[in-house]
Amino acid sequence: MADQQREETATDRLQIVLGQEGLARLQTATVMVLGLGGVGSNCAVALARGGVGHLVLVDKDVVGASNINRQAVARVSTIGQPKTDVMRQMVADINPSCQVTTLTAFIEKDRVADQLGALPRPDYVVDAIDTVTWWTPSTPYPRSCRLPNGARSKVCGR
Repeated sequence: MADQQREETATDRLQIVLGQEGLARLQTATVMVLGLGGVGSNCAVALARGGVGHLVLVDKDVVGASNINRQAVARVSTIGQPKTDVMRQMVADINPSCQVTTLTAFIEKDRVADQLGALPRPDYVVDAIDTVTWWTPSTPYPRSCRLPNGARSKVCGR
């Protein structure tokens, strides 16, 4: 019988690029994605495909027909469903080992510390929300570097 080849896993190609240590760091990382619109939903999909171990997804909105042209969560079959619920299922289909925590709520300026503080503390935060006014001194995470792609989003670490 010819040489038996090992079946490739979902993370084999990531390991080639990142190495075993880099892949292990991703698999133990917690990333919070604030907003699951055009930027956030596609970012969450990329993070799930990239092997992140825990995603914390926050969005108040439901999928609308006008989202279909740009949002990973949007399909005719998902119209009317909370974006957090749709993304949770997408992540489970992409990366079943990724833990997902969701908050389906609007982040309120006066309650942001309580709202986000009740969630698992992330290693990184992707800000892909529509509103820029919610970052306040009471925000439990630092505000820092902008993404190089020119998006209004920021990526922040602990």
